[in-house]
Order: sequence, then structure tokens, then C-alpha cells
Amino acid sequence: MKNFLMSLAIVSTLFISILSAQVFLSPSTVSAAVPDKCAKRILSFPVWYEYLEVDGNCEITGPTNGGEFDWPKAVGYVAIALVEIMLRIAGLVAVGFVIYGGFRFIVSQGEPENAKAARETIINAIIGLIITIVAAAVVNFVAKAIAG
Repeated sequence: MKNFLMSLAIVSTLFISILSAQVFLSPSTVSAAVPDKCAKRILSFPVWYEYLEVDGNCEITGPTNGGEFDWPKAVGYVAIALVEIMLRIAGLVAVGFVIYGGFRFIVSQGEPENAKAARETIINAIIGLIITIVAAAVVNFVAKAIAG
């Protein structure tokens, strides 16, 4: 009975992790300056130019400062987009570790040391997933506030 309850807890944890990863990895709204045809995504990751201004031909036109392209500002926007991409990858890795911990728990066959190590892997992965979700949300919020 105890093993059944632990297996049920692990399966429900995996299910919650997968659902949270789907919410976490859902496409965020792209800046209004990016036309729809230019808003390409790969596995729902944002494009590197997400916060830059793009014209109808998918060419980067801004940010501008007095009519000239503002390189320092553009580098900052690209860096923010890259950080957001890396946080999403970290979220995927955390979900992978939850699955790995569940697999380790299943194959531990009731050995207390292996089961404890598997539980710790799952708990640490869930903590990491929560941290990456919060960090990605903060980065996305700040980037949209800065990019306007």
C-alpha cells in the first residue's frame, strides 16, 4: 500500500510538472511591433529579436535614437531575449529531472537509500522548476515594460 501511494504521488507530481511546463512554455505574446509573419517560434521559444522593432519585411529597424540605430539598447534587448530562452531551457531540464527521479524511484524496488535519493531528486527538480517559472515570468514582465 505504501509503495502504491508513493507511486501515485510520483505520477501526480509528473503530471503537475508536465502541465506547469506546458503553461511555462506556451507562446508569450510577441511585441506589437513584430508583424505576425516575422514572429517565428521554435518549440514555443521566443525569437532572439522579440523585443526589437521589426518592419513588414521582417527587417530589424529599431530601437532608434535620433534616427540612428541604437546598438547599446538593441544588445540589451537581445540579451534579455536570450536569457528568457535559457530560462525556458532550464525549465525543460527541470521537468526532465522530475521524470528521471520518478524513474529512479520506480526502479529502487523499495530500497530505502535509493528511494530517498529519488525523492530528493524529484523535490530538487520541482524547486528548480518553480524558480525557473518565476524567473522567466519576471524577465518577461521586465522586458515588456522596458521595450514598451
